[in-house]
Amino acid sequence: MRYAKPNNDKTPDFNPSDPKSWLVYQDCNNLYGWAMSRFMLYGDFKWVKPSLDGLNVLTDNSEIG
Repeated sequence: MRYAKPNNDKTPDFNPSDPKSWLVYQDCNNLYGWAMSRFMLYGDFKWVKPSLDGLNVLTDNSEIG
């Protein structure tokens, strides 16, 4: 069983002599449902030269993607 205990000034048993630590909980359920709620592309498709240049600057509203 995994166990983690945070130590920061917002916890009831905060110990200032120990290093500060935090816990983060991420709920990553229903990612398929999120994807299915996005708009589906339906037209104006055209062939482009395959390239990975500029891949990190694409946004949700990019002209290509």
